[in-house]
Amino acid sequence: MLGIIVLTIFGFPGSGWSAISKKYEATLSIDWKNYERTPEAPHYRAFSSVIRAIPCVNKFVFYGNWGGLGNKGGKPIDAMDELYRRHDAVYALGTSIKVVRESDAQLVAGLKEIDPATLSKHGQKYRKRAIKFFSSPVSKVVGKPVSVLLRKKEKEGSAFPKPQLVAQFFKPHHSGIPNVKRAGLFKRGKSRQA
Repeated sequence: MLGIIVLTIFGFPGSGWSAISKKYEATLSIDWKNYERTPEAPHYRAFSSVIRAIPCVNKFVFYGNWGGLGNKGGKPIDAMDELYRRHDAVYALGTSIKVVRESDAQLVAGLKEIDPATLSKHGQKYRKRAIKFFSSPVSKVVGKPVSVLLRKKEKEGSAFPKPQLVAQFFKPHHSGIPNVKRAGLFKRGKSRQA
């Protein structure tokens, strides 16, 4: 089990930085308006595929289209799933540990605001586990993209150059579409097919 966790965090031998740079390049062409799936490193995708195939574990690890390791893409099923989608967007576009950790803090704050009575029994349990995990010291490292662990400042042209912009992105009145026009690096709403 420990080996699986280590491989999930740091990747399989040979998958390291080249997979991360490919993930970043793929992030440039995501169609955010149509809820396109955010890219994952190959070892994350393989691990989540195996977990999804085990029914008793599947419900424990995943929620909706966006909650859990990786995502399926698609329109969020409810307000909680929308929070997970925004969290995944920050993880996909953020390039520093401060921004990623702010995303975790905003996710926890948003989850605490959701009335558990509006969720299914599975949703209530999943919400409780997510709050517990993202509030714990373990979450400061576990599950973070390797590319951000040692970087304290955002790269130039980042969609979230300051942690305060992550907080704004999580507000209900925000469109939920990242501002990916910065420095001309990203094209807002442009799909891969275009």
